[in-house]
Formats: sequence, C-alpha cells, structure tokens
Amino acid sequence: MNGIDSLKERLLSEDKIKASEIELDARRRAEEIIENANLRASQIEEEIKQKAEKDGKERKERMIARAELDARNIVLQAKQEAIDLIFSEVIKKLNNMSKEEYTSLINRMILNNVETGKRKLYFQIRIKIEYKLILMK
Repeated sequence: MNGIDSLKERLLSEDKIKASEIELDARRRAEEIIENANLRASQIEEEIKQKAEKDGKERKERMIARAELDARNIVLQAKQEAIDLIFSEVIKKLNNMSKEEYTSLINRMILNNVETGKRKLYFQIRIKIEYKLILMK
C-alpha cells in the first residue's frame, strides 16, 4: 500500500500546488481588477471635479453677467426717470409761458437752427396755429 499512499500523496501534493497556483492567479486577477477599478474611480472622481469646477465657473460667470445687467438696468431706469422729470418740467414751463415768451422762444429756436432758407420745420398743430396767429399780428 505504500505505492498507493505514495501516489495518493503525490496527487494530493500536485492538487495542492495546482490549487495554490489557481488561488495565486485568482488573487493576481482580483488585485488587477481592484487596481483597475481604483484607477477608473480616480479618473471618474477627477472628471467629476473638473465638471464641478467648470459648472461652478460658468455659474459664477452667469451670476456676474446677471449682476452687471441688473446694474445697467438700474442706471437706465434712473436715466429714464431723469429724462421723464426733465420733460415734465419743460412741458410745465412751456405751458406756464406767456404768448410773448413762447413766441420769442420759438423765434430764437428757428433762428438758431436754420442756416439756409431751404429747411423744413415741423411743429405740433397747437404751436403752428399759435405761431401763425402771432406772425399775422
């Protein structure tokens, strides 16, 4: 039985060696898979960081652009309010002028703005009628 035991021992030893080789190969593959997974995870993490930085930068730029637009709108609104106030005051002043002051103003405006006799001047109907009446006198 010595031969059978010897054969049995040799087969068991060969099986242990094969099992060790298979286990070693499996561990090597597992380490390779883990290493590749870690590498891929690092790449994904870096991609996410870059995307987040890009998105953050774009959002910041949009916020700045929006703030600049709001500031320009505030300035334009203030200018419009100033223009409206000035027009309101001018209209009030024109309406409070006597006919003589009004005629004098129109005459000065015409004389200051016409260089040759070949210009057309347009007036509102009220101004036109009053001016003709005053000139006729």
